[in-house]
Amino acid sequence: MSITVVVPPTTTLLTTLDRLKAELGITVTADDPVLSDMIERASSAIARECRRTFGRETVAETLDGTGTRLLGLSVTPIVSITSVTEDSVTLASTEYSIEDAESGALYRLNGWGRSSGLRMWGTEAFASGYIMPGYQDRRYTVTYVGGYLLPPGATPNLPGAIEQACLETVKTWFAQRDGVVSDATSVKIGSLSVQYSGAPSDAASQFGLPAVALGLLRNSYARALG
Repeated sequence: MSITVVVPPTTTLLTTLDRLKAELGITVTADDPVLSDMIERASSAIARECRRTFGRETVAETLDGTGTRLLGLSVTPIVSITSVTEDSVTLASTEYSIEDAESGALYRLNGWGRSSGLRMWGTEAFASGYIMPGYQDRRYTVTYVGGYLLPPGATPNLPGAIEQACLETVKTWFAQRDGVVSDATSVKIGSLSVQYSGAPSDAASQFGLPAVALGLLRNSYARALG
């Protein structure tokens, strides 16, 4: 399986500076560059943790047939299908439909199948030592638009828990930026108060994704995190 980005997302940031400052109770602009940089890094860390890009993009995904009527695409939610090819032959748009946009399921009545003939040499037969012919899966390339509209778009649809995970991450990092002793369980700077969950030595409180952010991600995006 392979994915090629055809049109990248216009932004990868999972929240906005204004929303973050509202959470922190900050009204001045002195820390804007630091906060903006932290939003970018937190968004990148969350994308890495979830093993995906959240922003809406156009991709070409190539994968083998499943032998069933459903084909699972990776970039979700599916927004629209541009084209589908089966072994380089373009399928009519009436042959398939989006079954479940959020889970990435593409439906085809005739199935996403395997070849009817023996088109490749397969594995060695254990008893005889001869190479036995095997089946070649049909290869599909789906070009489609998938992903979320991220804030501050006019109609963002990123799940709130994912944006909150980004906010919680930056809030923790911002509180720690001047250095917090390793055995601290909470910190208060101005109107900002952060309470760490887990043991003080927990890596979540040591400038990685904090435990509260990981919890939000796992509860709202369990499929990506396994």
